[in-house]
Amino acid sequence: MLRSPWISLLTFVLGIGFLSGCGSDDSAPPAENESSTTSETDPETPETPESPTTKSIKSNVKSLASASSLDLSYITDDFTSAVIVHPARVLSSSFVSELEKAGLPLEESMTEFIDQSGFDPRTIEQIVVLGDENSASAAAMQAPGLFGFGSGPPDQFDDVGPQLNGPDGFDGPAIPKEEKGPELPDQGNVSPQNQTLQPVNFQPGFGSADGPSGDGPEEMGPPPIPTVIVRFNEDVDPKTFFEDKPIPPLEDGEQDGLAVKIIPDLSMDVVIHFADSKTMIVTKSTLLKKMVETKTTNSPLISELKQIDSANDLIVVIDMTQLSPMLVGLGQMFGAGQDPNLAMGLKLVSELKILTITGGISSDSLLSVSLVGASAETVSSANNKLTELADMGRQQYEMMKPAALQQEAPVDEAGKKVLEAMADQIVSGITNKADGTRLTISIPKPADFNSLPEILKPAIEDAKKTAKRAVQMNELKQLGLAFHNYDAVYNGLPAAGSNHKGEKKGLSWRVHLLPYIEQAPLYNQFHLDEPWDSEHNKALISQMPEVFKTPEVTEDGKTAFHVIVGENTAFNMEKGLRFRDFTDGLSNTIMVVQAGAGKADVWTKPGGLTLDEENPIKTFGTIDNGKFLVLLGDGSVRALDLDTVSQETIKALITRNGGEIVGEF
Repeated sequence: MLRSPWISLLTFVLGIGFLSGCGSDDSAPPAENESSTTSETDPETPETPESPTTKSIKSNVKSLASASSLDLSYITDDFTSAVIVHPARVLSSSFVSELEKAGLPLEESMTEFIDQSGFDPRTIEQIVVLGDENSASAAAMQAPGLFGFGSGPPDQFDDVGPQLNGPDGFDGPAIPKEEKGPELPDQGNVSPQNQTLQPVNFQPGFGSADGPSGDGPEEMGPPPIPTVIVRFNEDVDPKTFFEDKPIPPLEDGEQDGLAVKIIPDLSMDVVIHFADSKTMIVTKSTLLKKMVETKTTNSPLISELKQIDSANDLIVVIDMTQLSPMLVGLGQMFGAGQDPNLAMGLKLVSELKILTITGGISSDSLLSVSLVGASAETVSSANNKLTELADMGRQQYEMMKPAALQQEAPVDEAGKKVLEAMADQIVSGITNKADGTRLTISIPKPADFNSLPEILKPAIEDAKKTAKRAVQMNELKQLGLAFHNYDAVYNGLPAAGSNHKGEKKGLSWRVHLLPYIEQAPLYNQFHLDEPWDSEHNKALISQMPEVFKTPEVTEDGKTAFHVIVGENTAFNMEKGLRFRDFTDGLSNTIMVVQAGAGKADVWTKPGGLTLDEENPIKTFGTIDNGKFLVLLGDGSVRALDLDTVSQETIKALITRNGGEIVGEF
């Protein structure tokens, strides 16, 4: 399967674009005579005193003539869109450094990206992603399908009105009314002692891509792969560059006299060529020769790129000639033409020729968006309407601000005041300007922008905890599926304190679930007829799968994911129960709990937590922040808060057959 660095690379481009925040060193809108006033102004009219933000935007525009131009090598007139980012520059900026100091796990993300793609972003000076007319056509053909309308060329949308409801109403793609789970093998009382078990292939969701009948919609094929130009900030050796990359082995080849790397068994005609020791091109074989040999060329895309300063961290330019009809069609589908405010925007879109977005993290402008239309009249009308809407937006902002300031946020009072000032500066400083056929919208960077990392430090910590909890919830869901697959094979759940023969010297239930969490090879290494702490089995403790890892537990081989054992709980020490024994209902019975770190134990050790009848909450140990996760018998995962869940509810959830009525929790 071609996960390939190219897919990772495109994902990374989007990430860098987001990180850039839009605005950059000496960011310059393309129009040389742009003004930062909110509407077109007669040059003879005396101007009011300019704010520092207005002056800085004008300064950026005037510096365009002396700005550093982009390297447009290898970009030919075949391409109609370009996304350009500068990873090394962004990642080495002081702003990103401060974000990392504030607790954003950038190093972890960097390591993960390198592991997945084989590329170190800090060695990449520039990434250029280019799309051609086929890419635009594919977008026009496939985008409507995302909204449940099927697909077709843009001109099929012209007669489509605002009616969104089909026979069953518009709720996106149809969902089968009946779904059957996968056929599970009838293995009776199979003993795994001397067998190699494989995980039951079960995937949650709505079934296969072909639909429940297998007849599914007509295949549209994969979207065209864009051309990618990667410029490194250090020399690379084409002969050894791919040796440590997580991709299928590449074959050496030749295309029109040029040395290339070929990805074998790839249906798409893609080659990789090193134009020099710092430049790698990934493109269709039919485009490579022209890209390498063309010295000067011109096109709407290239003409626009020539006007842009290379200091921008993020640059997006799109020739909208083909995409505009599709966007108009989608607007008609959603009834945009019936709204007077949107009708003008729809007219502008219908005439749109070029869309440009520039930005970065070091300039006075967070974001600059430029739209080139077909007529100055339409652009001027759209600009006037935009000015009206901007004024209305500012009024609504002032009305909503008091209520927004009362909302709780993981930021201290001083930080809230700074954020409020920033928001005020952004809202008041947004500008739009019509200059002939070009409409430019600019969003300024507030004065205290560089202090954001420190202000957001509490919010970043809160987000990290939320992200960790999401990972834990997903892992518990995997265990829920594993329990159900295990029950389907063995007609029962694993016992908490014995092996498959009922012998007390067995291994943990976690070990018996290994074949059902894609860990069959590890499972087959265990000696199931030996205790968990035998010399052989102890050697496997260090290989605990990621799914069992829990926050705050730092000791290798230990986990805080536990079952609860007892007479009326979901697990018995010596005998595995059946789901039919859960007479309280699967959705009302705890299977696994994420206990406090103090309750962590070796993951292969049999047993579980013993219910404290007098104080059920003590069963789980000391819970960080009073919140913990539980896996219920139906496979769902819930986050429980000890401040809101009563002792009675906890006890009722722990028992499988107590007959209690469990309310909301």
